[in-house]
Amino acid sequence: MPSNNEWPVPKNRMMLGLITNGMILGVGALTHFTYKREIEYWQTQIQEQNELIVFSTQMNSLYFMWVGLLPILLILNIHLLFKDILKCELPRIVLKIQNALVGIMFLGIFLIVAGNWFINPVWEHRFREAGFTECENRVLNIRKALFNDVWVRNPDHCEDPKLRYILHEHFGDEGFELASQYLSALNKQTMDQ
Repeated sequence: MPSNNEWPVPKNRMMLGLITNGMILGVGALTHFTYKREIEYWQTQIQEQNELIVFSTQMNSLYFMWVGLLPILLILNIHLLFKDILKCELPRIVLKIQNALVGIMFLGIFLIVAGNWFINPVWEHRFREAGFTECENRVLNIRKALFNDVWVRNPDHCEDPKLRYILHEHFGDEGFELASQYLSALNKQTMDQ
């Protein structure tokens, strides 16, 4: 048994580093495309003047995911480069860079948790400008209402029991589409009378 107090280096550390890199990049890509898809849904609802937007209030935190993930990726790869490939101690300047990256990582974590406070008001303003009204009463069930807001063009729709039923039973893209179609048909029927 070695007399020094160093941790034993696993034989597959490089493979573990590559797998971790892949996982971090995969999580980053997944969150990026999820956020992009959600934004496209909101913009489509506005542009096509649809009757309903279900706004995922926590979705905007995904916008900041790279601020937290990129420093982790860089710290991991700097460590792998110096310790496993070059097999030397980290130079003092690299240690300072890593400390700065740790600060950026914590900023990213803060933005992931609290980023909605910065971006949600921008989207809510866009919805209001496009003629939507937020339903203050809970159209969604309590579990879904914690992280989602319902916006409609006609404030009377907030009280519609059938809309509430559709969104309770079919939450997700299919439910949003069914609810939007129902409200469009309801508005058309009202205009025809």
